[in-house]
Amino acid sequence: MTKNEVIKLGLDALELLVYDGAPKRNKEAISAMKAELTKPEPEPVAWGTLYKGGFILEVITPEEHETFAGEYTIPLYRKEDI
Repeated sequence: MTKNEVIKLGLDALELLVYDGAPKRNKEAISAMKAELTKPEPEPVAWGTLYKGGFILEVITPEEHETFAGEYTIPLYRKEDI
């Protein structure tokens, strides 16, 4: 699941629990989730290959991934983008 899909799932569940007398914190959480959903999904800065033990040892650029995806199935993002 993407980040936005996870947020949408949580938002849907939380909205079912909110009613007129709901705590202010629930309403703030809903507003924050909706604001986050308006942001575009970040683009990967690289793609990696996952090895046994959870290690990503080989990495290619997004341009290379367009023509040579192969086993490079793990999208990698800048820390600031997530």
